[in-house]
Amino acid sequence: QMELRERLEEARDADALGRLEQELFGLKEGLQAQIGECIDARRDYHGAADRVRKLMFLDKLDEDINAAYEALEA
Repeated sequence: QMELRERLEEARDADALGRLEQELFGLKEGLQAQIGECIDARRDYHGAADRVRKLMFLDKLDEDINAAYEALEA
């Protein structure tokens, strides 16, 4: 996941940000599904909590991508 942060720092245009945003969207969807599976199917609350932390990191990264878009427009 730190690789995503590095890619954000290296993104210089809207195309690069868009690709990163699309990848991030897929990762977030996958984590949300895994959280549901951990809780509902396996009752693995520790595993669900770990995935929630990862999802929170990705949410913050999503906010940073939006800020980078705004910086490009300025």
